[in-house]
Amino acid sequence: MLVHPTNADTRYFDFRLSSYRPKGYAEVHAHGVAENIYYILQGRGIVELDGKKNLVEPHMVIHIPPGVRHGIFNTGLEDLVFVVVASPPTDMPEVKQDRNRRM
Repeated sequence: MLVHPTNADTRYFDFRLSSYRPKGYAEVHAHGVAENIYYILQGRGIVELDGKKNLVEPHMVIHIPPGVRHGIFNTGLEDLVFVVVASPPTDMPEVKQDRNRRM
């Protein structure tokens, strides 16, 4: 996390960079309250929104309203790197690093 109420003077935003190695992914999930915006910086992959799969590549913006089931999958040969902005931050999970993901 780069900006979150636990490390900055904000009450409304969670701002982070996410990075997934090739074949890495974030499982399909939903947030009850938070809306998310993803901005793809590097790599290629698939974002799933309520069962519909869409290709993503650099400079694409994905808006994810509250309640929409979503996941992202790196289908490319390089890391998939993207900015995640969410509001409110209280509906976002704590960042945990795993073998498929780099922060």
